[in-house]
Amino acid sequence: MKNVITNGIKLGCLVLAAQMASAAPLAKEGPMDLLNCWSGDAPPAMIFSKEHLLGTLAWTGVLWNPKAGGAFDAMSGECGGHYTVSPGGVDSVGQCQFADAEGDKMLVSIPQNHNGSGTWKFVAGTGKYAGVSGGGEFKPLRQFAPAITQGKAVVCNVVSGTYKLP
Repeated sequence: MKNVITNGIKLGCLVLAAQMASAAPLAKEGPMDLLNCWSGDAPPAMIFSKEHLLGTLAWTGVLWNPKAGGAFDAMSGECGGHYTVSPGGVDSVGQCQFADAEGDKMLVSIPQNHNGSGTWKFVAGTGKYAGVSGGGEFKPLRQFAPAITQGKAVVCNVVSGTYKLP
């Protein structure tokens, strides 16, 4: 039984290594059509009035390209920011960092998010993403049931835009 498990692990590692080796090199510029999902804390921090609530958010998630191995596929991320709930809806701003399997990172700013849709732009990058520029839009992939735990949030987005590397 131990040999079966060991051989299964070895096979899995070989498949993963082959997939990583076959991934196309990142083009210097191009379109981005990605998906991301987030989960994390969005607890109320301050109740201003019956109609206004302010809070912070700290989320972790993933970014992936539906074209496996495409630009920005299989990245992990963390976001921080703040939000306001009012009769006009939910508005938030934040920053996110994403890292790939090699540890190269990119920093993204989300200057506008209203009711789940908004804009984003690249701020900085390390390694292969150094000097990255560009941006785009995001919108909810679909409506999900509320998070099971109060003060938590779960969301998935369709992300589109462009990027350019030096």
